[in-house]
Parts: sequence; C-alpha cells; structure tokens
Amino acid sequence: MNCIRNKRVISESQIKLYWICGILIIVVTNIIDRSFSPDYYAYVSYLKVDDIFLEPTFRLLKNVTNIIFGGDAYYLFLFYSVIGITIKLYSIPRLTYLIFISLFLYICSYWIYHDLIQIRAGVASGILLYSIPYLVNRDTSKYFLCVFVALLFHYSSIVFLPLWFIKSKSTSKYMYMGLIPFSMLLYLINMDILNILKLIPIDFIQNKIVGYTEISNDLAQRGVVDAQSYNPFGGWYMLKAIMCMAIWMNIDRIRKKNPYALVMAKIFAIGMSLLWLMSGAPVVATRLSELLTIVQIVLVPMLIYSRLPKYLSYSIVVIYGCVWLFWNYSSFMKNI
Repeated sequence: MNCIRNKRVISESQIKLYWICGILIIVVTNIIDRSFSPDYYAYVSYLKVDDIFLEPTFRLLKNVTNIIFGGDAYYLFLFYSVIGITIKLYSIPRLTYLIFISLFLYICSYWIYHDLIQIRAGVASGILLYSIPYLVNRDTSKYFLCVFVALLFHYSSIVFLPLWFIKSKSTSKYMYMGLIPFSMLLYLINMDILNILKLIPIDFIQNKIVGYTEISNDLAQRGVVDAQSYNPFGGWYMLKAIMCMAIWMNIDRIRKKNPYALVMAKIFAIGMSLLWLMSGAPVVATRLSELLTIVQIVLVPMLIYSRLPKYLSYSIVVIYGCVWLFWNYSSFMKNI
C-alpha cells in the first residue's frame, strides 16, 4: 500500500484490525434497511426509468441490477457501498497515521451521510480522498484520471477540477482563514455566486441560473430546504466552521506532522465557504460543501498535534464525532 505509514507508527496488527473493522462496516451497511434514506425511493424509481442524465456508472450498475437481480434495489446499494467504503478505507492510511480515530470520525459522519444515503456522492468523496497524494505531488495524469472516474460516479465531482490550482507548498494562511468570514459577509449583502453570475449578460449563463432556480423550487416543493428558509448560520454549520478555523489556527504545527494536511485544510475551507457563496441554490451548496469537506475525517483528528494537552485535543475530536452522529441520527435514522 502506497501510504505515509511505516512499521514504527502503524504495526501490521493494527492494519489487520483496521481492515477487520472496515469489513464489519461493509457488512453492517448492507444489513441496515435503507428505506429510511430520503434518497432511497428516488433510486428505486431510477431503476425503472431510462434517464440519459444519470451518470454512466449508475446506468451500468442499474442494468446489472435489473438483468441479474430482477431490479432489487438492495443490490444497487450493495454495489455502491462496497465501492465507496472500500475506497475510503484504502485512502485513510495513505493520508494519516491516525487511522483509528479517523475511522471513528468517518463512522460518525460520512458513513451515514454518504455511504448509507447519498451513495453516488459516497463513491466520489472517497475518490477525492484517494486523489489527495496526487494533488499534493502534482501528478497531473493520475489526479485528473481520479477526477474523470469520480465524474463517472457523480457529476458534481466537476468541483474537483479547480482544486488543481491549490498550491501545495505555499501556506496562504490568512487568506484561507479569511475565506469563511468573507463568504459570510458576501452572503449578508446578498452577493452569492448565483447573484453575481446574474450580472453577466450571456444567455448560456442566464439559462443555467434559471435551471438551478427551477431545481431549487422543485426540491422545495418536495420538502427540501429552499433559498428563503436556508440558514447557513445554523448551529451545525457554525460548528464545522469553528473546527475549520481551529485547524487553520494550528496549521503550522499540523503540516510539520503530515505532508497532506495543508492541501486538505485548504479544501476544507473552500468546501465550508460554499455554504455561503452558493446560498442561492441551497441543495447545490450543501451537497458540494459536504463532497469537499470529506477531508475532515482525516484532518480534524490532526488537532492532536496542536498545543492543547493530548487528552483535551482527543476529547474535542471525539465530541465532534459524537455531535456528527447525533445530527445524522436525528436527521435521518431516528425512525429505523
């Protein structure tokens, strides 16, 4: 496995235990009744219709499910969970020595949010994690191959393309620390990305804005939050913003311990800023934000490298994971 670990830091027995835990996660994932998921019945309906706008891999897995398994949605979710979870499990030791606390944070957060619910995004977010070493090492062909594969699973992975311009050496600490407050300020003066793009007199751009507005209105009618009721200053979003700022306040110490921390911290800040910058299309804002901030399952545990006492820094990470778990449970799983 091409990763940053060595035998002095992660023993072979720890790696074996790690993968045993990973296999258990996959098994449990495919035992749980997915009908609690807000996306479940949409996927069931996708199995019965031909939609040229669905990603190529979804159409492939849909055909396999229909032809071999009689259209049983269980197998569609099985395919996605095995792919998405395995990629994440493989990626974590490539990025950090702190594999078990990262695994804990993953179980509390993105395992439920992506690999039980938003299954296509679950694969795409795993591919982003896998691609981080290529992004940091400026391996053009391998990084863009990862982006291409991610696009085959979820079109929103297009947001990975501009990440190539992130500088992996330059800290730009105060710029990224200021990105979230600056995004909040733009939101308060009603200058999100969609409102800015409305000022560009190009038909293609105007039509895209109309399309996003119609999608948001349609989702609002189905009970999904609309632009008027969307509140990016809610307690949950603000907690994640605080964790992002905590990472940046300690980035000089953290980056000395991990060669990928700086780039992941930049991605974390960009992902969080989208909550305010794209507030005109809240569904797009939240989904793109969560797609990018998958890096936090590896990054947040690195707060143990801060100046805080070890017991306190570990406690912060564990409490953050528990809050994630509570939010996921209360939002999606309480009726299981």
